[in-house]
Amino acid sequence: MTNSVACRIETALHTYVGTKSQTEIAKAVGFNSPNMLSMVKSGKVKLPLKRVPALCRELGIPLEELLLLAMSEEYPEPEANPLWIAFGGRMPDADELRDLMGRRP
Repeated sequence: MTNSVACRIETALHTYVGTKSQTEIAKAVGFNSPNMLSMVKSGKVKLPLKRVPALCRELGIPLEELLLLAMSEEYPEPEANPLWIAFGGRMPDADELRDLMGRRP
């Protein structure tokens, strides 16, 4: 499976055990259209970075994991990625971001 935002969201939705429908999840995340989540899941549109935290909360995805994927897709050239710049010319891993944000696994 490709390591992408679309694949990660599709997997999370497939294993989702909550009671919300995909439309309700899309609304809770803040999408104006319920179809937006479907378009992100299919890879037709990028996940807006501002929606990452809410989507992680709704689907139980570790924030650091989805943030790294979304940032890499938003900034395909590493040198333009703010995380690359902040970490001195390299991309951090999820553990480093978790530590930086003061979160525990």
